[in-house]
Amino acid sequence: MVVIVTGYLKWHYGKAFADILVVWSNFFWFVLHFFSIPLLFKTLFSPWKRLHEEYQHGFHPGVFFGSLIVNFIMRVVGAIIRLMVIVIGILILFMVTVAGVLFLLFWTIAPAGVVISMLAGITLLP
Repeated sequence: MVVIVTGYLKWHYGKAFADILVVWSNFFWFVLHFFSIPLLFKTLFSPWKRLHEEYQHGFHPGVFFGSLIVNFIMRVVGAIIRLMVIVIGILILFMVTVAGVLFLLFWTIAPAGVVISMLAGITLLP
């Protein structure tokens, strides 16, 4: 019986704990890459969906400033949408962090809960 309990505790607080941390890091990796957070930071002020006006050769003030305004608006729209996706991704990263910490706390105290439940059940016997 002692061998079983020590083997279980060694697995519970050793290999299983390490595996939980690996799974947790996989969730982090998934959220970072699903929302493309690093890439969105790099391309924050790029035009939205690569929509832009080409500048014509020669200087035509009306055409030049029209293209400039359209390109500026597309960059602002791109930045706004990318910032919204970044914020949502960071919120989900925060939720993954909180869920991981709560699960690790649960995993740490779960064996004590089993022992307490067994002792409480024994005390209820007539």
